[in-house]
Amino acid sequence: MSNKINSLDRDSVRQINLEIKDALKAVAEKYGVNIDIKGSRFSDSNCTTKLEIATIAESGQVLTKEAIDFNRYALSQFRITKKLGDTFTFKYEEYEITGLAPRSTKYPVLAKNIKNGKTFKFPLHVINQ
Repeated sequence: MSNKINSLDRDSVRQINLEIKDALKAVAEKYGVNIDIKGSRFSDSNCTTKLEIATIAESGQVLTKEAIDFNRYALSQFRITKKLGDTFTFKYEEYEITGLAPRSTKYPVLAKNIKNGKTFKFPLHVINQ
């Protein structure tokens, strides 16, 4: 059975990205960083994939751009009293605060769903309740 791909589609790009992420685990462990795939653009003949490499704080928190922005602007500009990594409940689901998108006026807070690991954007009033 040949694994050769003649044309790229969403499923094949996802499968390749999963294998890339698995292959990069050893590199991430060697250097003590987090490596994450942030998105791909593709046509039927080529693909570009973004990698994000972030250091890990002593607390174990991954210091992505969004996490650094949260630590920098949450209290001073957005008056968010919660800390990075704090959890909250929204519509019976538990979320963990992972960062801030300061240029987003409607949904600046980024939080990861504890159950499925997906990241969602939230307005300030949901966090400051």
